[in-house]
Amino acid sequence: MTSYSLDGAVQYTLLAVVLATVAYIRNLPYKELKDRLKASPPPKNCCGIQFQILLLDLVQILLALIGVFLLGRFQLGDRYDAYILFTLWGIASLLFVLHVIVNGKSILKTLFK
Repeated sequence: MTSYSLDGAVQYTLLAVVLATVAYIRNLPYKELKDRLKASPPPKNCCGIQFQILLLDLVQILLALIGVFLLGRFQLGDRYDAYILFTLWGIASLLFVLHVIVNGKSILKTLFK
């Protein structure tokens, strides 16, 4: 066993969080971005919206892959635990940066109106 061990309840809790994150992405920001992209006057930042949609698609694929690895731990052992945790750290950092960019613009517009 390593210090990255995801045994027992941790494995299933992490799997639930991963699946809940995929469901959240699919239901809230992804649909909002798609609706904004389909608006009758095309938005000025169309490329930015498409980039965010692509980024969310990639994050969902990575999270689904992590779910496969988490369920596959019965056959694979704890060999991929460090990679799973590192990937989750990267996704969390990426989503944090995305939220700061998107919400930071709104905050600046509100403050300096």
